[in-house]
Amino acid sequence: MSRLATALRHLTDSLSGAELADILDVPKRTADRWLAELRDGNTDNWHAGAIAALAAHEASSWGTRRIADALVPEAHLPTVAEHADADRVARLLPAILASHRVNAELLSTMAADLSDGVLQEHEARSLLPLVRQAQAAATDKHRALVHLEQLLINRLRRG
Repeated sequence: MSRLATALRHLTDSLSGAELADILDVPKRTADRWLAELRDGNTDNWHAGAIAALAAHEASSWGTRRIADALVPEAHLPTVAEHADADRVARLLPAILASHRVNAELLSTMAADLSDGVLQEHEARSLLPLVRQAQAAATDKHRALVHLEQLLINRLRRG
């Protein structure tokens, strides 16, 4: 069985035809047929759009990239060190994303509170905890970015 078939089978083993049809936006009969063929190791009828849709679903729902990895020619597969680098970088993403979420909430609340041109006392009370959350998130983001910078420098030094 090809690496792609193995990846697809791993990801679809627990899916029903209806679930796969919803993910791929294809008729249920088509999804059922593809699942049956896949169980035999055959991916010939899976079109590129379906594979791309399942890969996107995989990444967004499970945070994995088996399909994308299976599509990379073996000669271009990353080394163990490159995988470790990617894992380390990926672990920094939550702190960076959290900062963006907190800042977005703060900015949205500020815009709403200041839309009338006056900062009321109750608005100031509601903004203060958000400002403190944003400060804490910014500190965590700064630490993550410093760590990311060092990881990138080390990776570039290795060539």
